[in-house]
Amino acid sequence: WLAERGFFRKMDDETYLKRFYRARFGKELHLNPPVTMNEKIQWLKLHDRDEAHVRLVDKISVRDYVAGKVGTEILVEQIGVWNRAEEIDFDQLPERFVLKCTHNSGGVIVCPDKAKLDRAGAVKKLAAQLKKNYYDNGREWLYKNVTPRVVAEAFIGSADGALPDDYKFFCFDGVARAICVCTNRSGKHADYFFFDRDFQRLPVNEATANLPESFVFPKPTRYEEMLRLAETLSNGIKHVRVDLYDTEQGVRFGELTFFDQSGFADDYVGDGDRIMGEFLKLEEQA
Repeated sequence: WLAERGFFRKMDDETYLKRFYRARFGKELHLNPPVTMNEKIQWLKLHDRDEAHVRLVDKISVRDYVAGKVGTEILVEQIGVWNRAEEIDFDQLPERFVLKCTHNSGGVIVCPDKAKLDRAGAVKKLAAQLKKNYYDNGREWLYKNVTPRVVAEAFIGSADGALPDDYKFFCFDGVARAICVCTNRSGKHADYFFFDRDFQRLPVNEATANLPESFVFPKPTRYEEMLRLAETLSNGIKHVRVDLYDTEQGVRFGELTFFDQSGFADDYVGDGDRIMGEFLKLEEQA
């Protein structure tokens, strides 16, 4: 709460992350060497500072990167861009759309029916997001200087309003090693299941580990296409999560995430955090 309100802005990143980590997990953050996925993500925040990656977290500029790598076909149609939430002209938007900010992660407003949308509430929520620097809370430096704007995109769900499954490819040096499938997204609580590259169950988080043996999650028909796209988009990058949607119209791009859950994922079970960390090879650790 205090961090979100900027109380620790003057604290250097390493000190802040060590204290935040200890407060979150009740244990020390080991950076020399980092072992688990969460620890290695903190290490990346501090030591992997490629300025070329800044444009890849901006939800507008990343579109040029994607188009140059794999073409425009997987890009979701962009309907409008505004500097202030109060500038949104809802009357000009289609009956279905999605609103999000360019400078953060999360906080998306999905509108499957404009007639039922609380417009004032949406504006208030987006305006509050625009005032916050996403860097402050998790020290994800890539977001620090991204221009805050609001973007409207086409709704990519089905005709009945259901949202498509979200496939999050954890890529390391251009190779997808783990896939998190976010499904049942129309309910209040989505399900997150992990699979390995061969789409075999990878029980690193609680939901996947607790699945009954009889449970079968069908391999999507477009899986090989999504795998190819994810690895092309992540080529040349030490670690990035590539989010893709499997829609009725085809595969669509979501976003690139360099610091999954900001390195504070608390849903790993057993050796899950360490297993995920083994995928991330850091040649120079300090």
